[in-house]
Amino acid sequence: MNRTVAIIGGGPAGLCLARILQTNAVSVKVYELEESRNSRPQGGYLDLHEETGQRAIREANLYAEFRANLQPGADRMNVMDETGNLLYQDLGDGAIPEIERQDLKGILLDALEPNTVEWDHKLEKVDSPATDSEQIRLNFSGGKTAEAYIVVGADGAWSKVRNVLSELKPMFTGVSLVDAILSPSFKPTGNLPLGALIASDKNSNLLMGFLGPSSRMYFSTKALTPEEVTVASAKKFIAGWHEDFQVLADSIQNATVRHIFALPPKMNWHRSSDASESWKSRLTVIGDAAHVMSPFAGEGANLALADATDLANSIISALASEDPLTALKSQIENFEQVMWDRAEKAAEMSAQNLNSMFSGGSAAVIAELMFKYSAVRKRTVLKYYKQPQ
Repeated sequence: MNRTVAIIGGGPAGLCLARILQTNAVSVKVYELEESRNSRPQGGYLDLHEETGQRAIREANLYAEFRANLQPGADRMNVMDETGNLLYQDLGDGAIPEIERQDLKGILLDALEPNTVEWDHKLEKVDSPATDSEQIRLNFSGGKTAEAYIVVGADGAWSKVRNVLSELKPMFTGVSLVDAILSPSFKPTGNLPLGALIASDKNSNLLMGFLGPSSRMYFSTKALTPEEVTVASAKKFIAGWHEDFQVLADSIQNATVRHIFALPPKMNWHRSSDASESWKSRLTVIGDAAHVMSPFAGEGANLALADATDLANSIISALASEDPLTALKSQIENFEQVMWDRAEKAAEMSAQNLNSMFSGGSAAVIAELMFKYSAVRKRTVLKYYKQPQ
């Protein structure tokens, strides 16, 4: 029997899942909606945690390649207010190394067997099979189709695979941002430090990103409606801020408007015991498709990679059993419970941080959050200005 795993979505989580499965002799195909690996810029820097993101890279046997592509100093953190005052600064600790998303995807793509990824495949619909053991049919735009024994949605916030399992949709958080890549010729001026930067004002505007090689900034706001947010409005977010910040908006090379959506922290779904629904035991989702949240806890990529690792091990174990169909049902249900428990804590933290970061006087609030975090991670703090009570 053909027991191919179809992964919808070729982001880091989908590719990591494919890599771990292939190293364990499981047949896998990845279907990605983008036309090629270089069709668009691939996000900014990812900080991978030891117990989640780095664990996944080790499971994929790609840790040496990962270490070779790290950006030294990218985990240095700086918090400023809109007047240019530095409220917090640390040197990082190297325990949570930063890598460009595009570099991570490149490592994973290069490690896959030839022709694993089918580009230009946008999923439109998942068809239920006639019987529980038959192949699941996938329908892509342009009339393209495929079949698979197991289907995994790694297809993001608006997952078509999740739609088979749940009717719940992500809700708008109230935050919109301009995701901006700065010109290669950009050089920080004045007091702007190299490394990670967060700056905010008292009007629900926030600037965050990385200054250095491949500088990238996210101009974020809760002060404007989604309709009011355009690439050109990035300058409006920081109007009246110190002139050093104005240079950032003037240096935008290309940018995209994004509106931040999130699923509820306690997101889950009920699997029916009806025999006509039993085929869905061979279908699940990971990463943002399962638990999209705001980026203000820095956990999204780490959770997605942890999901990929845990699901890969569940699939490998089930397919090696004497009764794969029964084993898959049990293994996937157990995996999903672990995934939800892990994601719930991060989603609650993300929602709390969003509220804190966009509150009045949020630069001081953010500095305090970073100072508390530094104690946990034992980071070397160079400066911390505590706002008088």
